[in-house]
Formats: sequence, C-alpha cells, structure tokens
Amino acid sequence: MATHLHLPVIPVNPQAKHAQPIVDYAVEANVLEHVRANRWLALDIGSFRVARFNWVVFSCASAILWAFVIGVMASEKKDADGAKFNAALSQFAMWQKWITQNFTWLYIGTQVCFVSLLLYALANIVHCTVHCLTPAPPHHYLTLSPSSGRVGNLRRLPGVFPFRSPEAWQGQ
Repeated sequence: MATHLHLPVIPVNPQAKHAQPIVDYAVEANVLEHVRANRWLALDIGSFRVARFNWVVFSCASAILWAFVIGVMASEKKDADGAKFNAALSQFAMWQKWITQNFTWLYIGTQVCFVSLLLYALANIVHCTVHCLTPAPPHHYLTLSPSSGRVGNLRRLPGVFPFRSPEAWQGQ
C-alpha cells in the first residue's frame, strides 16, 4: 500500500499581491514595530531630523571596523635587511599609484558628467524663468504651437512639412 506524502500548499492569489498597504518608515511608530524601543535612537533639533539609528548595531559595527583599521595600521613586518615597515601602507601606496595611472579617465569622465548635469539643470532653470513668465502669443487654431516641439523637428526633414511655419503666419 503506497502512502502519499501530503505537502501543505500556500494559496497564491495574483490579484491580491498588492493588497498589503505600503508601510511608511518615515513614521517612527512604524519603525518601532520592528526595532526594540530601547535600542532606537532618534535625535532631532527643532523639527529637523538629525539622526535615526539602532545604536547597538551602530556601536558594534563601528567597534569592529575601527579595530580592523587600527590592527592593519599598527601591524609591522621586517624586510630582508631587518628594518621594520608597515606592509599595509606600502600595499596601499602601490594600489593608489595603480588606480591613479589606470583610472584617471574615469575621474575626468565623472567630472564631465557632473558639470554637464549642472549646465543642463541651469539651462532648464533659465528656460523656465524666461519662458514661463512671458505670456504665450495667440495662435490661429489651425497652426501648430512652436512650444510643442513638433514644428521644428518636422521642418528639419525636407519635404515632410511643406507648409509655412507659424512664425510666418503671425504677420497675417
């Protein structure tokens, strides 16, 4: 006689996958549902949030990290001549030289991207302050608006936009 092993099946309802409400962890009461209240440190200055963290985890992680850093920096070796030196510092200097030689292009590229983003943001701010404050000129109801961007793009392609531009109709 064969016995069948019955495994419990978790019912899955694909329609109800997003039925659970989204929890906002910016609200401290929601955070304290998952963290012990005596381990949670919340520091505010006025209405400005300065720090929110689990002080036990922060202290343990900081102690382990600083112990590792101090241990590495304090370690000494002797070379063939018997002179003491820090192997970690010499290794770090070698890595720094290698990174400087091989990844200078990456540093320059990140700076170019950063400046490009700043210029793009500045151009958008200037565009908005100049064009958003001036009233739009009245257009005939059959014309395309120059602000839609379609007129300029169609005029660049020969034969696609054979009509006169809205700027030419303004005098009529």
